[in-house]
Amino acid sequence: MARISDFKKKNQVLVPELVIQEASEAINKVVPAKSKQLYEKEYSNFCEWRERKDAKGVDERIILTYISERSKNAKSSSLWAYYSQLKKMLSVKENIDISRFVRIILFIISFELINNCCRFHQKNIPDIALDVQVQLYWQTLEPI
Repeated sequence: MARISDFKKKNQVLVPELVIQEASEAINKVVPAKSKQLYEKEYSNFCEWRERKDAKGVDERIILTYISERSKNAKSSSLWAYYSQLKKMLSVKENIDISRFVRIILFIISFELINNCCRFHQKNIPDIALDVQVQLYWQTLEPI
């Protein structure tokens, strides 16, 4: 039987089964209980998508492509939710931190800016033009 001193000499880590179990329970509490089903569903969607695309593992290109495909049928607020859920679940399930993938965040921000800009132009420009026309009209009237 190996002694604890043997592990120290070899720079190995001895983790008892009880500690592993408690750590696993603690990690599972990271996902909000109320939203756990949504988080699990998003992770499951990603895993199924990854399987369909024959992608193995996780890197920035894989996540970026997944988010890009989701953006075709989603609002920017939904993309942020998908990203957040996926980030948490990949951290818990696969010990992967996608928060360092800057291009994904840049993609979502640019998607948000483009959509908000278009929405601003579609909804507000006629209103702004009408306001300007009304102001110009009032400026041309002679005071009483």
